[in-house]
Amino acid sequence: MRAICILSAAAFGLVFFSHCGKISVDNEDPKIEVFLINGQGSIESAQAGQSLQLELFITDNEKLAEVLVRLENMSNTALTATERMAFFEVFSDINAKEFSRVIDISLSESILAGRYRLMVQVADANGNSQSKVEEFMIFNTPEEPEIMISSFLPPATGGVLQLAAGDSLMINGYISDASGIDRFRVQITGASGLHNQLVEIEESDFTFYDFNWLGAIQISGNAAPGSYSLQIDATDNDGHMSFFSHPVQVQ
Repeated sequence: MRAICILSAAAFGLVFFSHCGKISVDNEDPKIEVFLINGQGSIESAQAGQSLQLELFITDNEKLAEVLVRLENMSNTALTATERMAFFEVFSDINAKEFSRVIDISLSESILAGRYRLMVQVADANGNSQSKVEEFMIFNTPEEPEIMISSFLPPATGGVLQLAAGDSLMINGYISDASGIDRFRVQITGASGLHNQLVEIEESDFTFYDFNWLGAIQISGNAAPGSYSLQIDATDNDGHMSFFSHPVQVQ
């Protein structure tokens, strides 16, 4: 509440008087009192085909205007903003001090695995806002690990990665498995196999691996020109294996 005083003067005299009044200024943010996913304050993971129940109870000292709920893929950076959006719903013109809703978020069978962000954004009639974010993994994995490679930097030319000795290669993609990855390996090998190996990297003990964490793969500065193969293999904790390969040409 803010006091406003107005100083006035008589039209033909020097008699001054003032009038003080009060106007209401709302600068209080809405409150997200309840934010539960399947009855829990937070979750670590969900499975494709599953339904998430988001329970919300939101209050405001005056009137709520809008509630926005979205679920966004944070792992697949090669996707467009629209493709990353797994769920989006807006509740507008609420015009009440309270908003209570259970929202059903259905995860399709074909949803991409990865790290997702569930965000609730709230605004009241005076523009004050509040938000709540929860991040968790979504798995969409058959028995074997899922190796998803979306792009390379530099990109492939004519289906072949064209590299020179000393170049760096960035891989955009991920590996996931709901039962856990026991180990995975990234190699660039020549026709003679391990005797002509440019790169070998091993990681273990995780359920999701984003290749952005790997950083750039450095090609040996003394790599001989010729045909090579980028090979990725992964084994989960149940012994299931997956493979990925892509041709490489070293100039």
